Amino acid sequence: MLSNIFEIRDETPVITTESINIPIFKKIWERDKTKNKTKAAQIYAYIYHCYDPRSVYSNLQRDVRLDIVAEEYMGDVNYKPDELVLNAIEKYKQLISTPEIRAMQAATIMVDKLSNFFRTVDFSEKDDKGQYVNKTTDAVRNLKDLGNVMKSLEELRKQVEKGLAQSKSNNRGNQELNMFDK
Repeated sequence: MLSNIFEIRDETPVITTESINIPIFKKIWERDKTKNKTKAAQIYAYIYHCYDPRSVYSNLQRDVRLDIVAEEYMGDVNYKPDELVLNAIEKYKQLISTPEIRAMQAATIMVDKLSNFFRTVDFSEKDDKGQYVNKTTDAVRNLKDLGNVMKSLEELRKQVEKGLAQSKSNNRGNQELNMFDK
């Protein structure tokens, strides 16, 4: 089951009361000396949107996602997390990791690499013997296979989303939700 480190309030990821006591997240909170903890909130939003499969940014390629989230939430496309934030990211990835999510992430990376290959393949490139390195027939065959890979990835994504929906519906203590919690 996926850990609920953050909850979404007014379309913004906010660290949960339980999670603020996780030592690495607490250090980020305590380090922030701003009045309303705006720096910590920015960092938490950055972590959530870069690494959580429930984020609206999760369908973007990793590098693109990191740049967009850095610009939109940290105010700097060149933002690089410091050591504390990097440690928090690693902790977050550990805490939300499930076998299904790890499989989906690996499959998504593979599809991104294949997509990049098809965008950048050079059919005019030749080896030392004058033979074409990349053959169009191989590319067409691989492109056909990519359709099956995409179908498998979509099925895996549906399984993960189903698991995410289940974890979201499992409220703490299995208490009945009142009208304000629904």
